[in-house]
Amino acid sequence: MLTGGFCEASHDAGQVSLPDLDPSAVELVLAYMYSGRLPPLPPCAASGEDAKSDRVDAELRAAAQSGDAEAASHALAQGADPDGRDCESGLMPVHLASLPGSDEAASIKVIHVLVQARADLNITTP
Repeated sequence: MLTGGFCEASHDAGQVSLPDLDPSAVELVLAYMYSGRLPPLPPCAASGEDAKSDRVDAELRAAAQSGDAEAASHALAQGADPDGRDCESGLMPVHLASLPGSDEAASIKVIHVLVQARADLNITTP
């Protein structure tokens, strides 16, 4: 339990009871409360069926970034997630297709393919 020993607590704050949680989750919350920042997420690691899914998701993101609508369609047919985020950048296929400097006509074709696959166009970048 926490008591009112923190300088931010008033003398009549009493005690705060926390449920039994994963200690790392509590550390994460406390770090955010006191610093206003969260530590970086650990890198993605997948195996088995998740690894296959990650591979086709990566293929879709690469196709989106390069403006290859045909490759994007193929990756989606293989089960790629039209909203699958890249572990490192947090960007999704629709973000990658619309990066500055992309071939506009090719980007529009890729975005059209993503829309047909029901990609969320209202999602924001991290």
